[in-house]
Amino acid sequence: MTAPQENKASWLDYIHIEQLPEDYQLLVRIIGLDLTIKVAFQLPKVHLYFKSPEKLFLPAKEKYIRDTIAKYPGTDRRRLALETGLSERHVYTVVSESQEREKQQGFEF
Repeated sequence: MTAPQENKASWLDYIHIEQLPEDYQLLVRIIGLDLTIKVAFQLPKVHLYFKSPEKLFLPAKEKYIRDTIAKYPGTDRRRLALETGLSERHVYTVVSESQEREKQQGFEF
C-alpha cells in the first residue's frame, strides 16, 4: 500500500535555507521559502535588481499628492508628507508645480 500523497516527501523538503545563496536567504526572510521557490522557478537565470523604494514609488506618491490636492484643496500638506514619507518641502514643490501647470494650460489657446 502506498503512503497518502500529503505524507510523501519531496526533494523540496530537503532545501535548507542556510545552504542557499545569500540573496536567496534574504528573500526567504522577507517573503518565505515557498514564495522564494516560486520566484526561482518563474524567473530562472534572471538577474534581478531592485531600485530603492524611494525612487521606485516616487511617481505614484507625487500623483497621489496631486490627485488628493485636486479633490480636496484644503488637505494638510504635513499630513501628506507623513503619509507618503516625503518631506513637507517636496509636497509643497509637487503642489506648486501642479498648480503652475494648470495655470499654463488655462492660458493656452
